[in-house]
Amino acid sequence: MSCCCISAQKQANVWHFGVGAGLSFNTIPPSQVGGGQTYYPFPLGWNEGTSSICDSSGAMLFYSNGVKVWNGLHQVMPNGDGIMGHASSSHAALVVPRPNSDRFFYLFTTDAWENDFTNGLRYTVVDACSDNGLGDVVPAEKNVLLHGYMAEKLAAVRHANGQDYWIIAHEAMSNIFH
Repeated sequence: MSCCCISAQKQANVWHFGVGAGLSFNTIPPSQVGGGQTYYPFPLGWNEGTSSICDSSGAMLFYSNGVKVWNGLHQVMPNGDGIMGHASSSHAALVVPRPNSDRFFYLFTTDAWENDFTNGLRYTVVDACSDNGLGDVVPAEKNVLLHGYMAEKLAAVRHANGQDYWIIAHEAMSNIFH
C-alpha cells in the first residue's frame, strides 16, 4: 500500500464551498474551481461552514460540509455519509492532521441552532490513504462525541511544538470555551 505524504506548505490551497463553488490558490492569481458537492439540498437548503484539506502539492484530498465527506474526485467517501454535524452550522467542519501522521486527519463537526445543538462537538477520523488513496472514514472513529451542547463555532491553532493542534469550541448559551 502506498501512502500520501503530507506537509503543511499547501494543505489549504483548494477550498470548496457554496453551490459548486471553489477557489484554488495553486495559481497566481487564485482561480475558480468547480465540481464541489457541498451544497445541502432543499427542503433545508442550508449551506454554511465547510472545510477542505490538500496534500503537500496542493492537490485536494477531501472536504466536508459537516454532514458528508467527499474525496478529491467529489465522490462521497466510504463511510462518509451520516456525519453528525449540520450543514447550517457556521463552522460545520474543521479538518486538521493527526499529529505525527501523514495519513490520518481529524474532522471536527458542530451541530446547529436549528437542531438545538443536539449533536454537540464531535470528531471523525479520515484515513487519506485508504480506498486506493481516495480516503475513507474510519468507522470505529466516526462521530465520536467530545462535548454536548456546543455552539456553531470552531477554531484550530497550531501548538508551539509545531506538531499538535489546539481545537477551541464554544459551549452554547454560555461564556465557556473548551
